[in-house]
Amino acid sequence: MLLLSCKNEVKKKHIPELNSTPKYTQSKLDKLKSEGLIIVDTIIGRGLYAKSKFTVKFDFEENEIFIFNSYSELTPEFQLFEYTLYNGTNNKGLFSPDVKTIRAELTEIKPTPKFILSALLPDSNYNYEWRKYIQQKLVLKHGTIEIENELVYTPPLISQKELDSLILEYDKRPYLDQVARKTVSCVDERYFVKIFLASIQGNKKCEEILYNLTDKFTTDGSISESWSEFVYLDKLLKNKE
Repeated sequence: MLLLSCKNEVKKKHIPELNSTPKYTQSKLDKLKSEGLIIVDTIIGRGLYAKSKFTVKFDFEENEIFIFNSYSELTPEFQLFEYTLYNGTNNKGLFSPDVKTIRAELTEIKPTPKFILSALLPDSNYNYEWRKYIQQKLVLKHGTIEIENELVYTPPLISQKELDSLILEYDKRPYLDQVARKTVSCVDERYFVKIFLASIQGNKKCEEILYNLTDKFTTDGSISESWSEFVYLDKLLKNKE
């Protein structure tokens, strides 16, 4: 007599070893310290008005570089806020970002000091979020420390047809005198944002329009502030004053 049997297979559950330890993940701050980061903590003020301030120091190509980071919390992820980057050999300021527009992060010291700068930038649907914008690298040229920028942000695409239309709109408008400025409506923010996106991708005509926008368009209040921020971001990428 043939007997047929059905076996229910039971999958074995993975049971972690009792003595297993979690994998150690090195924090950003620990990584930078291992590359030679030195932190000097100070306290400004007394009692309720006491605030923490710390100075970050590291050596680069036999030149001392300092980052002064004021009134920021020193966390394992090490974000930079209000700071100035100095060449410690001559106390010369190299970079001081607009803290309203830029967030900065020191990502490595060796073999080359690098920073990532983030800004409020749009995606293809023009939703604004803090996005990585520029990678800054410190390089030594002819005995002078310089900053090299690389665009890491991927701008939304603008068709050549739309770009031509944006440029034509600027070209055909008259220059504004004091009387005209009181009667012309404020520029649409989407217009100069698209001009900015084309400019950071290398369009010289759009760079010219962005910098000289108020020759032919009016800006006021928050629109003026927003335009100024995009001009700042454009010049920051190109190391322009």
